[in-house]
Amino acid sequence: MNELERLRARIDALDAKIVSLLNRRAVAVRAVGEFKRERGLPVLDASRERRIYERLRGLSKGPLRPDDVERMFRALIAEYRRFEAVAPAGPARNPASPRASVAIVGMGLIGGSLAKALRRSGKWRVIGLPGPRVRANRELRAAAHVLAADPAAALTADLVVLAAPLAAIERFIKEWGPRARPGSVWTDVGSAKESVLRAARAHLAPGAEFVGGHPMAG
Repeated sequence: MNELERLRARIDALDAKIVSLLNRRAVAVRAVGEFKRERGLPVLDASRERRIYERLRGLSKGPLRPDDVERMFRALIAEYRRFEAVAPAGPARNPASPRASVAIVGMGLIGGSLAKALRRSGKWRVIGLPGPRVRANRELRAAAHVLAADPAAALTADLVVLAAPLAAIERFIKEWGPRARPGSVWTDVGSAKESVLRAARAHLAPGAEFVGGHPMAG
């Protein structure tokens, strides 16, 4: 074996160890995701993520610079975050079963009222996603068990209710529908259905179901 082959063999052996460690990390990440789902907690913990990057930057003794390490792990953690959100140990529960979870995407008049009613029933764990420009207040906190800023939190629910404006509903389905949990049910409170159903047919992951809704409000 010449020197080049020896170096390549060393890299191959290191790659095998890295893949093994990545899979061990995935098992731990899945366990964290299950823990969060059981308690209706959001997937993203920004403060925890910042601490991870700070710790990793301090671990590198070269030749990789701290910036290099952080850049690599940012891409890696983004993939693990997706895995944490959408890789449950099993399919979603029957949304009609006691203490199933529901995500309300959009906590306006209709979404907030629905969240309150579902929480009051005692049969649902309610995850509220108010939207980036909505400030959490006492009413919103009373409507949902958990208020989440990260849209990926919706993927942990058995039932996803899209209570945003029509264009926002379509964008949410296009962005997050491909990651929907098998067995989960998605619905909406939009007034028009053709474009929403078209987006659902095109983007919702296999195994997830979409049932178009219509609000009785006004």
